[in-house]
Amino acid sequence: MSNKNENKNMNAEQENTLEIIDIQSLVNIESPYLKPFRLQYRDHDGRIKVWDCVRTHDSVAILIYNKSRNVLVFVRQFRPPVFLATLFNKFNCSISDLKELQRKSKEMKHDCGYTIELCAGIIDKDGLSPREIAREEVLEETGYNPPIDALELITSCRTGVGSSGSLQHLFYCQVDDSMRVNSGGGIDDESIEVIELSIEAAKTEMFANDEQTGLGRTGGFRFAVCWFNFIKYPQINK
Repeated sequence: MSNKNENKNMNAEQENTLEIIDIQSLVNIESPYLKPFRLQYRDHDGRIKVWDCVRTHDSVAILIYNKSRNVLVFVRQFRPPVFLATLFNKFNCSISDLKELQRKSKEMKHDCGYTIELCAGIIDKDGLSPREIAREEVLEETGYNPPIDALELITSCRTGVGSSGSLQHLFYCQVDDSMRVNSGGGIDDESIEVIELSIEAAKTEMFANDEQTGLGRTGGFRFAVCWFNFIKYPQINK
């Protein structure tokens, strides 16, 4: 497990070696993850409107609490869209100007584009329920192997409501050190770092400013930490 602050400071001192090789429109490319399309519809007032949408997979996300050491378990990883969005915010680059993107990307900090998130994954396996997929993600990303009934559904919510409207199932999972069977880190070419935060440290992340800190945090991450602190943790400590 890693200490978030120590790791963040270490990365900030390193040279940014990320290289943008190419950027293309998905118009003539078949993606297994995103399907952009334009919707024309007539609204309830009879007006004809157009909306650009993206078809994506639904997903699961899991808030993990290690009872053995009284810490919350998260993941830290590089997110290319976060890197590009940060670059666009800073330099107002054109997405069609590859050379400018390549040049300006070298001016970004080494840790730009990294996020701290809940363990999560897309629902792309036929025959498995969201709870079963959530359990697989916990094992693959964090190395914990909890029983299926340890996955408690918190709620389900819509994400990307202006683009995809996909559904995310949010789970809570309590683990202990005896359930750790490997170091996690993801599968295939995933590069995921497992992060532990104390309850108090996690609480400060709820209102952290991503623009100021340079580290991305999703709305689901913030909501889950809030739910744990104000609803679940008091029940655990009764």
